[in-house]
Amino acid sequence: GAADGIAAIAAINTHLAPSAGFLTWTLLEFAFYKKFDPCGAASGAVAGLVAITPGCGYVLPWAAVIFGILGAISGFAAVHMKNKLRYDDTLDSFAIHGCAGVVGGLLTGLFANPDVNPNITGGAFYGNGIQFLHQLISQCVAAAYSFIVTTILLLILKYTIGLRVSEEKASNGMDVLYHGGLAYDYANKSASRTSDVAPVAEFASMMTPAKEIQPAV
Repeated sequence: GAADGIAAIAAINTHLAPSAGFLTWTLLEFAFYKKFDPCGAASGAVAGLVAITPGCGYVLPWAAVIFGILGAISGFAAVHMKNKLRYDDTLDSFAIHGCAGVVGGLLTGLFANPDVNPNITGGAFYGNGIQFLHQLISQCVAAAYSFIVTTILLLILKYTIGLRVSEEKASNGMDVLYHGGLAYDYANKSASRTSDVAPVAEFASMMTPAKEIQPAV
């Protein structure tokens, strides 16, 4: 049945990899910036989860720790490369899900163990080097498919509703554009960002008149 030894290993690995990713990202943040960032730590945990997803039912627990560590390192590096290359990666989705996912897929081709899952012949470290090549090819095919489909969707959006709002509307903020006001009182530095909601009237001077707010084309 489903609740067998493979499922147990998968559950253990799914805990170990994000834990390793959490710790790795936290240590990297401290090493580079001398501070602990809760958002970064959460990103590390997600990167670890992403990395172990392809191999959670195929590798030993100690290997899952490696997945988490390398997944977090790849995500951390990609996030900071984004800042240097200045490309738009909302929520660091490509860095954390794309890069860590590629790392996890390739590592599965190395660490897949037939003792963990007898339904496979194993990875390169267990006498089946061709599996790594299979994993590499599958990553390339998935990347090509994603690129082509995403490009088509973006072109459709570009020539229909538009991809971006105007610079003026972006400066005013999307809350102003869609809701006619700002959610938080940024002028009051001592106010709680979670409990103090700014009255719309306070920001009338900051808003574009409602009649001028039109959907971007």
